[in-house]
Amino acid sequence: MFTKSLVKSKRVKSISFHPKEPMVAIGLHNGGIRLFNYESNKLLKEYNDHEGAVRGVDFHISEPFFVSGGDDKIVRVWSYESHQIKYFLEGHSDYIRCVQFHKEYTWLLSCSDDMTLRLWDYPEERCISVITGHENFVMNLSFHPTQDLIISVSLDKSIRIWDYSSLEDRPLIKDANDGLHGSVTDSQDQEKWKEKEKGKGKGGIRSKFLNFNMFQMFDIIPKFVLEHHEDGINWGCFHPTQSLIASASDDHTIKIWQISEEKAWLVTTLSGHTDSVASVVFDHFDKDTLISNSEDGTMKIWSLSKQKCIKTIHDISPDKFWCLAHHPTAPLYACGHDNGTILFKLRKTKTPIVETKNGVVYISDMVIKEFNLKNHETTTLLNLKKRSSFSFVDQLSVSSKSDAYALISEENFEVFYKANYGDTKYLKYVGTGKDLFFLSPTRVVFLSEEGNISIKQLNEEKRIRIFKQKETLYSRIFSSYPGTILVYYSGKLGILDLEQKIIAKKITVEELKNVVWSKDKQYLALVCKREIVICNRKLKKMTSIEENQKKIKSARWGNINAIFYTTKSQLKYLLLNGESGTVKTLENSPCFIGKIHNNNIIYFDQNQKMYVTKIKSNDYLLKIALEEKKTGQINKLMKETKFPGHSMARYLKNKGYPNIALPLVKDPKIKFDLAILSNDLEVAFSLAKRLDNEIYWKRLATVAMKNGNIDLVEKCYQRSKDFGKLSFLYLISGNTENLNKIYKICQNKNLPNLIFQNSLFLNSIEERIEMLIQNGRTSLAYLLANNNGLLELAEKIKNEYLNNDEKKIQNLLKFQEQKKQESNLLLTPTPIIKNTNNDKNKNQNQNNWPLLRIERESKINLSMDSNLNEQTIEKAQGGWGMDGMDNLDDLQFGLDFEVSNNNNNDNDDDNTEEPQGGGGGGWDTDLNLENLIPEDELKELNSSLTKNKETSGFGNDLFIPPRHGKSHSEKLLETSEIPVEFIASGQFDIAMKLLNRQIGITNFKPLKDIFLKIYLSSNNTLKHFPLIKSISNPIIKKNKKKTMRTISPTDLEFLENDLLQNAYGAASKGNFSLALENFRNILFLIPFLIIEKREEQQHVYQLIKICKEYINGFSLEMERKKVQNEKSQIRLLEMAAYFTHCELQQTHLTLALRSAMLLSLKIGNHINALSFAKRLLEISTIKSFSEQAKKLIPYCKKNLSNKIEIDYDERNPFVICSYSYTPIYKGSEKIQCPYCNADYLPKYLNQICNVCKLSKIGLQCDGLTILKTPQKFKK
Repeated sequence: MFTKSLVKSKRVKSISFHPKEPMVAIGLHNGGIRLFNYESNKLLKEYNDHEGAVRGVDFHISEPFFVSGGDDKIVRVWSYESHQIKYFLEGHSDYIRCVQFHKEYTWLLSCSDDMTLRLWDYPEERCISVITGHENFVMNLSFHPTQDLIISVSLDKSIRIWDYSSLEDRPLIKDANDGLHGSVTDSQDQEKWKEKEKGKGKGGIRSKFLNFNMFQMFDIIPKFVLEHHEDGINWGCFHPTQSLIASASDDHTIKIWQISEEKAWLVTTLSGHTDSVASVVFDHFDKDTLISNSEDGTMKIWSLSKQKCIKTIHDISPDKFWCLAHHPTAPLYACGHDNGTILFKLRKTKTPIVETKNGVVYISDMVIKEFNLKNHETTTLLNLKKRSSFSFVDQLSVSSKSDAYALISEENFEVFYKANYGDTKYLKYVGTGKDLFFLSPTRVVFLSEEGNISIKQLNEEKRIRIFKQKETLYSRIFSSYPGTILVYYSGKLGILDLEQKIIAKKITVEELKNVVWSKDKQYLALVCKREIVICNRKLKKMTSIEENQKKIKSARWGNINAIFYTTKSQLKYLLLNGESGTVKTLENSPCFIGKIHNNNIIYFDQNQKMYVTKIKSNDYLLKIALEEKKTGQINKLMKETKFPGHSMARYLKNKGYPNIALPLVKDPKIKFDLAILSNDLEVAFSLAKRLDNEIYWKRLATVAMKNGNIDLVEKCYQRSKDFGKLSFLYLISGNTENLNKIYKICQNKNLPNLIFQNSLFLNSIEERIEMLIQNGRTSLAYLLANNNGLLELAEKIKNEYLNNDEKKIQNLLKFQEQKKQESNLLLTPTPIIKNTNNDKNKNQNQNNWPLLRIERESKINLSMDSNLNEQTIEKAQGGWGMDGMDNLDDLQFGLDFEVSNNNNNDNDDDNTEEPQGGGGGGWDTDLNLENLIPEDELKELNSSLTKNKETSGFGNDLFIPPRHGKSHSEKLLETSEIPVEFIASGQFDIAMKLLNRQIGITNFKPLKDIFLKIYLSSNNTLKHFPLIKSISNPIIKKNKKKTMRTISPTDLEFLENDLLQNAYGAASKGNFSLALENFRNILFLIPFLIIEKREEQQHVYQLIKICKEYINGFSLEMERKKVQNEKSQIRLLEMAAYFTHCELQQTHLTLALRSAMLLSLKIGNHINALSFAKRLLEISTIKSFSEQAKKLIPYCKKNLSNKIEIDYDERNPFVICSYSYTPIYKGSEKIQCPYCNADYLPKYLNQICNVCKLSKIGLQCDGLTILKTPQKFKK
């Protein structure tokens, strides 16, 4: 049972569901009525007009009404829109127990303690019939769902079935003119009625009939009277589809009755409740199920076919139950008790669905079916009605070959499989557990009741328990890629490696419901109650979306870039880039997606009905096409769909597609920005002419310069009157003619700075001297003339402006001599590009930078005719030159700067007519190549062109460059998890994050030199032009598989054969400090290994363990030697004893045992000395040490005592805390270093490890990755 909502209130006596809205009416014992929204858990309205308990409420199926009745003997019909009483029905003389609307007619039925039932025509506020016959309180009633029958039950122990079909045939009861009230059944009578109404008026026949009906009430005679209960009956109801009746009684039983046209009889009695049964209803979705509640505080679920209770719910409420209601169209139920209302579902309403390659496999009416999306055919795979013991299924699992099926119902499962391939007979395996899925057709994994993961080989009896969480049990498991499964526990989802039995990756996610893998198994969607999180296969979060108001019902991947999901009434999508939106509103809500393929969607409603429809959301299709860069699809969608211009253009611009957004915009300023971003210089130029603002000309000039379009840059500078930049442009292009013209313009406009600048560009010494004299810079003018050999001019300046001041002139000449050695004469620089403007026969575009001619692939032109062909292009060869200033001949000095154009007029820029073949003169369509070249030469050219096509493979002179590939570093970012490869390519920050994630390194200071050595030794440098940065590339090598590998700076052989042996040698000589340095250097280098064989993992593991043990032991021993005073004898002996429990080489352990043995003997701890001596004899190969131990053993046995007590128990296994050097005995709490696995007391959490000096103690990490084929292992 799934509880949906809990509503606290006073004692609840009646409940009714609204047929369409998420609303429930609750009648209370204190006289109140509450309208409650169970989706938002909000109280909508409270009514308090009744005096006394409200024992009956019911919603109308179509009108905004609900009816109530209670102890005040009045039936009230309310409008829940206006919150007013619409109709007021009086007639009962005692408490009203139950009320109900008819589904088709404007009838209302009520029953009372006055032992009657009353049928009302509520719009007329009149009673149609009083039904009598019961001899005690009438407790409950109900209309039959399809037949003209009424059931009523009473405390007189009887059930009465009433037939009201005689009322339906009488025209007196219905109003023929008011469509709300129905119509006369006989068509001829109806016509007669209308004719009489026309002639009679208000006091005619209609009044006569109504008056007659008001005074003559017809009693309805019961069809059946059933009397088998031993006490009063509280509840009775019809089965929704079968001829069955259920009744609940104070005799603690439920009875099932069968009725036919002629008779009714008792089928069975259901016993189990220990107090009065308050109410009973049939399950409208599982027709074999019955639900009851009782004053004993329990609710029971019964199977009609098995005629027994299949489930008892004890903990739903500690109070007595008083009523029970079911939703008319949804599998939702509500029961009222002393302290409120509980809304619940018996089971999940989701159809069990499994997505397959060609469609979906699903369960409908306990039959496994497959729908093929290609041919839209449904086939039956397995009929479960006789095979399965389940009445409903929560989950379905199908093997990869669709030849084995698993059904999960609550905490039980059934697996149907074939013993051998090709068999036709299905075998059945039954078990207890959940979340079962197939590893193979005869091998399944599931989560047991105890929360342990179990693998079952179906054709064997052996059951393998593979993993058990010590602290917390798993709550869910999900399928994953081969060799792993996903486990969910304590709000975390992790990837469990089945071989190594470790959880490699984790992500925190709350209220996880399901995990959906993409088709290529690269991404997975974590479907929560109100959120979807998309991760990659390493559980790294990519994006997420949260639904605050609505719950997420289902989710399925559409393609590798998008996942679709449903809320209660909408189909939505989420892209990998975080984009989201709504596709459509679903009519049959709630819905559950089965499969999405090629814009086709298969989904199911809660009644297990399947629908197939098309996704017609162009918004979604455009976003997908943009994400996948499908230019053709984008073009098609942009032409077919009228997207909102500016908003879509803004979106496309932000997504990096300004060229596609360009045709959508009409505003010239916005369009100019888009043209600039998309490098569409032609459009930008035409828009700049329209806007004609200095800002836009300068922006266009900047972009044109970046694109090497010198001609356009010149035009922009001319339009913006930027003479300084225009001068420099002419300088670098060697256009001295135009540079002279600019010089004259600056003189006419009196621009001294630009005049001097242009004189420098033109190397006009006399002009510069004149400029300096005019501005009072006579000394500089003299030096300039003298330095450039213009002695006459220098003498003139000396006489006229310097007044023959010899002292000043000598100082100037002295200064000139000092600077001569450091300076050179200023000469005009060599042009960067060749000027061809003076050659009128050449194309002006030759002035531009030499660029490759590349066709644009992604530009979308919405206004161009798609039927443009080669013939059309040939006719347009002559007019693609841009208009504007071709030269400076027409400049008017002293006036405003103007631009002349011989071909076009700027006022005609907005002309958008198509170019025609004649009349305009701008397209030269009358010229033909065949008319201009002699026939024999033309044939020769054609033959040579054909040869060029054959040899080059290209039919034109367009150079199509190779696509931009990915650098070695970019490839590493996508695939590698080996830190050394990132360091080798210069990605230090990523390598540091990787090492922190894998083994918890936070102290990178000891690794700085290693990082630099790896980078320098793994890269070569290519030097080229001066002042340009050198190119650095990683050194790579080829392996046997012919794939590229980064060269590792060290290898396992070097660590084992060189560094490790050096450390062992230093240890044997007693140089502990040198040994510690060598062992720690090994730990520093291990994270930067690259190994290619799986067996080498164990060697690395062993090497880390050896280093940890030696570093821990030698650090302990060096700390012990610092303790010198006799008062510390206890600590001295303890540390010596702990040293003997480090896993050292046999020779080194022998030395440690000998030292501890002699120290124990010296202090007087003979028991400890005896123990050390025995251990030494077992392993010692040194004769002198063995003889000492043999002598000491009998001596210690004679004096078997310890002088001092030390914290050392050799019988109880322990590890040594690497900070405090104290024992941590088995069963005590401890934490470890994520890299070297050194052990610590919990108080040292988050400190730097004292062994490796790198990692933070207690961090949860993924494990070091150094195997090139990514396989993680944990030390």
